[in-house]
Amino acid sequence: MTELKLSLIARSPYNPRKRFDEARLAELAESIRQFGVLEPVIVRPTPPERADDSTYELVAGERRWRAAQLAGLDTIPAIVKPLTDAEALEVAVIENNQRADVEPLEEAEGFHRLVNLRWPELEMRDRVKELASRIGRTPQYVVGRMKLLSLIPEGRDALENDLILLGHAHILATLPADVQKEVLGNLICDVVWKGSVMHYDWSNLSPAKTAVGRLQNEIETRYGHRLANAPFDLADAELVPDAGACTTCPKRTGAQAALWGETQDACLAPDCYNKKLTANSSRIAERLRAEGENVVFASNGYNRGIPHGERSIQDFQLNGYKHEQGDTVVVNPLTGKTFRAAMSEAARNAKERDEQAKKLAKHRVVREYRKRLKAAIEENLPSEVNGQSLRVLVAVAANDYERLQLAEAACVQDWPEFLALDDETVLRHALTYQAARELGTDEEPGSYAYDMTMERSKRLAAELGIDASAIRKAVEAELKAAEPEKPERKRKKEAS
Repeated sequence: MTELKLSLIARSPYNPRKRFDEARLAELAESIRQFGVLEPVIVRPTPPERADDSTYELVAGERRWRAAQLAGLDTIPAIVKPLTDAEALEVAVIENNQRADVEPLEEAEGFHRLVNLRWPELEMRDRVKELASRIGRTPQYVVGRMKLLSLIPEGRDALENDLILLGHAHILATLPADVQKEVLGNLICDVVWKGSVMHYDWSNLSPAKTAVGRLQNEIETRYGHRLANAPFDLADAELVPDAGACTTCPKRTGAQAALWGETQDACLAPDCYNKKLTANSSRIAERLRAEGENVVFASNGYNRGIPHGERSIQDFQLNGYKHEQGDTVVVNPLTGKTFRAAMSEAARNAKERDEQAKKLAKHRVVREYRKRLKAAIEENLPSEVNGQSLRVLVAVAANDYERLQLAEAACVQDWPEFLALDDETVLRHALTYQAARELGTDEEPGSYAYDMTMERSKRLAAELGIDASAIRKAVEAELKAAEPEKPERKRKKEAS
């Protein structure tokens, strides 16, 4: 160690630290006035290419050197070491890393320069591990710091001015520049609306109020695309040649586990992901057209993944045709899945006419069957109970009265014939008349009311000795025989 004149020492261009707190520097200067410089600075002989009036170049201890000048000292204790540029940078980085007040961005720049200068013969992963071992940190810590260099200028300013936390900065640094600016604007800017367009007022900033964990969830939800759901091959480097394969892309959460933790692998470059969706859609359309198919794309309103100039239709318009065999293949660009749909108006009209004809034919059978079943039941109604009595009983039964109340109703109405009937007989008569009456209505086949009516009618028909199924088969046979023969069936019969 030796005493060197302050005038013979110049600051190093390799020192990662660029910002110095003036108040804290003044406090250090006052301490030096009272007690002197207790820890020597480290210097090296100035390299010939930068030689000027100075003889030595600072390697570590710039705050002490600056404070000594403020304190009015002429000399400072120093250790002189003959160091190369790479060695000097390593010492500076390690010395700064041991200080509590080092700025994250300055640390990131120092790490970046050092791994590229100090161990050029190693792979980047090994360089990071080497640096981490030298400074007593984890490789994840080094990678996280170096990633901060991907921040846009507005992001760096926000971090340096304490508008965002280091956790916010780490998340922002994983995003493309345009997405970074939008997310940062939501964090620290006032929002200004010009008509229906939203703008960020970068002249009026305030500290971020969104928690780091919440921001991470919002980023994953809004900008992340789960790669497990991608409709294309993640290892395909030729789908979009400029982008390469997703499996080796750094713009995904899986490649930045130190920052995102154990989450599902998601793409954080939405523009690139959409390009791949579009390229994959083009491949699918090209293959289908080579097979002679008509192709149309299903759109969710944003047209993501639909190649320029391709036909598209809103997906809600296709809901009724997803399971029909038609003349067009519909491609979902977000999933890569396809299905057939009758898209032409002629195909739709023909199908609707056919369905309507089948429905009318079925209704003709039902109406005639119910008519004949009702007549058969009425012919076999018990003679000991009159229609008026049964109407009252039906009304009572519909309100879920107990059997005792049925008998009471009969007594109130002074119908002595009911006193001679047991409860089971009264209920059977009521149900018989109700079914016969309901068969005269025209419920929609397949409806609940239709099913209930037909079930009661079949039970009563069986009780009265009527074969309801035979009536149904007879009606179907008669109506089928009365139908005009279809042209194609007639041609087949004649040909045979």
